[in-house]
Amino acid sequence: MRYHYSIKEMRPIDSLDGNQIPVLFIHGKNDDLILPQNSIDMYERTAGEKELKLIPKAGHAESVLIAPDDYKEYVQKYIESVGGNKHD
Repeated sequence: MRYHYSIKEMRPIDSLDGNQIPVLFIHGKNDDLILPQNSIDMYERTAGEKELKLIPKAGHAESVLIAPDDYKEYVQKYIESVGGNKHD
């Protein structure tokens, strides 16, 4: 609001066309606030290195709570796959 943007006009998916920055999408399959299809659509629009993980039984912002070990593994492996350092 401060910068006169409307929430309805803000569409993260529109910033992904031609994107070459690696993106890991992690989304709860049971999210009913922001539907998993949004992450699927953004994944498909991303041109660069990308990966998508859908977490069973996780609602909105619950993926790390429902599957903390899987979440950590996904993030670590993705960072390593795009050239990051391994951290324990």
